[in-house]
Parts: sequence; C-alpha cells; structure tokens
Amino acid sequence: MKKIIRVQTVDTQILDLDNLIIELSHHMITQPNLLVRIGMMGEGPCLTTMGLYSLLDKLCNRFNFPKSLVEIFTANLIEHHAEYKIIRQHQMYELEAAREHANEILDSTKTFDTGFKHFGNFISHGNQYRLELSSYLYKNHKNKLINTYHCNRTETYHRPHLGVEDMIHAGHSKDKVDQAIDLIFQSPIQVEKIDSYPILCPATLNITKVYPDFFVELACNTHYTGNLFYVDEKIWRPMLMKTPFIIQGPQNFISNLQQLGFKTFSNWWDEGYSEVPEDQQVPIICNLVDHLSKFAVDDLKIMYNEMLPILTHNYNLLFSLSDSDFNRVFNDK
Repeated sequence: MKKIIRVQTVDTQILDLDNLIIELSHHMITQPNLLVRIGMMGEGPCLTTMGLYSLLDKLCNRFNFPKSLVEIFTANLIEHHAEYKIIRQHQMYELEAAREHANEILDSTKTFDTGFKHFGNFISHGNQYRLELSSYLYKNHKNKLINTYHCNRTETYHRPHLGVEDMIHAGHSKDKVDQAIDLIFQSPIQVEKIDSYPILCPATLNITKVYPDFFVELACNTHYTGNLFYVDEKIWRPMLMKTPFIIQGPQNFISNLQQLGFKTFSNWWDEGYSEVPEDQQVPIICNLVDHLSKFAVDDLKIMYNEMLPILTHNYNLLFSLSDSDFNRVFNDK
C-alpha cells in the first residue's frame, strides 16, 4: 500500500505546512512518475480556501509533476477539482461511536423542570465564530444556558485558537471584543472535569448526560469556510439525544443535511442563517437566540412535543445511515 501524506488542519489552516511542503517536494523530485496520496486525516475542510490547491499548483509546476498523479482523500462530501483526483470518504467512526454510545444513555427524555435551560453550547477549542457566539450566549443568556468552553489561554493547545485577533481584524466593536475576552478569562468552563486535550471521540459524547436539561443546542462546526459539507459528532450528538439544533457552520449546511434525509426545524424558526456565508451567520443566530429566550419553559415543552416526529425520524435515520448512503447522495456532486 502506498504511503499517504497526512495533513493536519483547522478550518482554513494547514497546521504542519512546512512538513507538508518537504514531503511533497521530496516525493515529486525522487518519484516523479509515482502517484502521491494526500489524506485529510478524516477531516473535511474546503481545500480551496485552505490553500492546498494553490500549493499543489506551485509544486507541480516547479517540479514538472503531473497533476493527474495527485490523489486527495477528504471527508468534505462536496469537494471537487478538475485536475486533481478527489476521493470523498465520509469518516464513519464518529457516527459509529454515537450509535455505540446509545447503550450508555439511561434516559434522553427532556425534564422541563424548574432548572430546565433553553440552550446548550459545548466548545472544546475556540475560533472566531465560536468565540463570538459563545460569548454572546454567556453574557446575555447565562441563566438560560448550559455550556462548556474548555479554551484555556495558558495552554499550548488552545493559544492558537483563541479567536480574539480574528474578531478584531473582522472589525467587531470594542463591546463585542470585550465580551469575548471576558469569556476567555472565565474559561475553562466545564460541566465535568476532562483533563486531556484535545477532547477526542468518544470522550466528546460524555456531555450527553446533560442533554435532558436543555431545549436546543447551538452547535459550532469544526470546518465552516468555503464550499464544504462535513459532518461529525457535533451533529450526531443532538440527533442521538433527540434535541433540536441550530448550526453555525458552512453555507448551506442545513440543505446538504436534508439531502441525506434528515429533517430540520423551519416550521418553528427561520433557518435562513444557514443560507448565508459563515461570516454573516452569527448575528442572525444571536437574533434567533434572543427570540427563543423569550419562551417560557411550558411553551418550549409544547414546541418540543410538536417536534418529536422529526426528532424521532432523525434518531432512526442516524442508526440506519451507511457509507453507501453518503456516496449515493454526494459522489456525483
């Protein structure tokens, strides 16, 4: 089996860029007629916005390496390129982990008791949009929120992912930046102690024990910039727990999710936030949060019972979905 050059990423960044350039250059110089395989390590960023195609173009031109001999394995189900061979492979292990975790769940029934919250928001490492949304929730709806924000400004793993500089560069007001900094200084915020970072699957499912205590999850996707559709535990988790969700993620994520057969919540709120680019979504979602925050718990219970057929449908589809379903829906895109 030929070696795969593995690429570590966070949304638009290649984390090990120097090593990637060295490995690709060495292969193209020493094995100019041999296929080179590049793997995204089960992740699904947009390879255009991440700069991988631009890098490959330069290296192929520099070393006269045929683009037809480049294969890229990605979990972005709508990735495509006219010259490089793209192999789309949905990473099934997080879906399978969610299914296995079902055996550990004692009860997913919502409590709607006096301590019941409106929102859940669970963040491991930060970024600009997670910080923007989570800090808004924490400042304006803390008493209606169950949240984690594991970001620790003093730890090496978290420092590159704070997101404050990105908010400043994007032109956010001083009030919003101050709000974000306040959340960072309050963090890490934890429901339960998890000592090791990053918090990887299946530890990401430990938080399901608090799902009976809130109504809707504000889920922040791992990759959100560019043309992509990549599904991980942040979506499987609320489906497993029969919990409504609002997703901060790439443009058209909701419509792509529906193509797999899942149903969402446009009968109860406007899902147009998913139809705009990622840099426009958070203010729209914050307005939606403000709207939902005004509902009494009894009203949330009525709404939830109306949603149950959809939540049950998604739960059942979660357990029947196969790799061939992903291929059938997206491989011709």
